[in-house]
Amino acid sequence: MRLALRRRSGRSSEPPTACFAALLDGHLLWVAVPAVPEQSGRLALCRAGTSDVLDLATQHVTDQPGYLGARIELSGLDGVEGRYDVVLARPGRDLERVETSPLPPAAARTSRDPDTQHSLVRTPDGTLRVRTTLLPAAAGLLAVRRLDEALELTLTGAGPHLAVLDDDDRVVVSWPVGDDGTAVITRGTVADLEPMTRPVVTGEPASWRPVRRRANDLADPRAGAPLPQVDHPDGDQPLLRLPWTRQGMLQVRVFAREPTGEDEAS
Repeated sequence: MRLALRRRSGRSSEPPTACFAALLDGHLLWVAVPAVPEQSGRLALCRAGTSDVLDLATQHVTDQPGYLGARIELSGLDGVEGRYDVVLARPGRDLERVETSPLPPAAARTSRDPDTQHSLVRTPDGTLRVRTTLLPAAAGLLAVRRLDEALELTLTGAGPHLAVLDDDDRVVVSWPVGDDGTAVITRGTVADLEPMTRPVVTGEPASWRPVRRRANDLADPRAGAPLPQVDHPDGDQPLLRLPWTRQGMLQVRVFAREPTGEDEAS
């Protein structure tokens, strides 16, 4: 894979500036700076405001002539919130913070730990920084199986109920979750609902939490393979689908039945 790199003058008086920076698959930082002689060394992370260089698995990239690059594994930071600056470390020299131009918007994905999210930010003074945050508690979706007129969901970390709430957090519809973590959404429980697309939650009143993809390795989960659906009983039209949000949270989408030619004829 070749990088679309931005060139700069490389004058020794300039601080190291990222010409490429991205988070891959939610847990791999890929960063590159111009490899001028005065800036030879290695790219690493240190805790913000310190010179504490972290010992993280790093692959130094040398296949782009004129650039010093690295792929740094961030899963070693999972489970703890923190701020980490990208630095250039050179023997016998002070650490140099790597600067960056304004960063383009990017979809944030979970790390290998589904409760941790890493993101790239630009500090007010222009430093490139990794921000690690912990996500709100959520259940995980392990599997969906289509039954006759129903969908069986297998969850991990679920509460006693699976539910859809309205804007005032009142239950629109709910289904019990068994001791084995399964919940069955039957066609009859959604057939009379108004068309909607709303998040799925699990738990009970005052302690609801969302349902998240177990492993979100897609930039946009909405573009992934669709989950099984439930159709209207009298036609090949969808009644219920389970789409993902861009952040990898499960939703319920209920469709209105579209008139058919037989309806119009009658």
